Amino acid sequence: MPNLHLCHFEDVATNNMYRLKEEKSRFKVLLKPPKPQPISPLSAPINPALLDPESQQILTTLQSISASLLPSISERLKKLQLNLEFQTDVFAHEIHDLEQEKEEMEETAQSVLEKSKEKLEERDRRQREEVGTKELPTMEVLRALSKILPKSG
Repeated sequence: MPNLHLCHFEDVATNNMYRLKEEKSRFKVLLKPPKPQPISPLSAPINPALLDPESQQILTTLQSISASLLPSISERLKKLQLNLEFQTDVFAHEIHDLEQEKEEMEETAQSVLEKSKEKLEERDRRQREEVGTKELPTMEVLRALSKILPKSG
């Protein structure tokens, strides 16, 4: 009977390892930066004869500008893409650092609150002992004080 359980655990472990390896390979694919797409002019040229004269003039201007600016625009976009990837990595790293600092600060704050609570309870206990009301509930002490104090009004 123990061997049956052991075999079951081995099967589960093997399945988990296989699943984790698959997830790791899929994650690695996601981490690879996308390949830059080449910027190309429209796949089908625009027929200027179908445009009105004003649009034909605009098309001619755009075609002449795009032919001269295409290489510089393409290069600039590549630089921006590389810089963007780096900035995204830095941003993700900084977010991770902030999360860690937040957790540390929460732990510190919790510790300070717990110690403060203990000290306040200890002070309260000592004050009750000094006054002689250690065994009495707070409501009883307040009720007794309300009978002693003069009424205002």
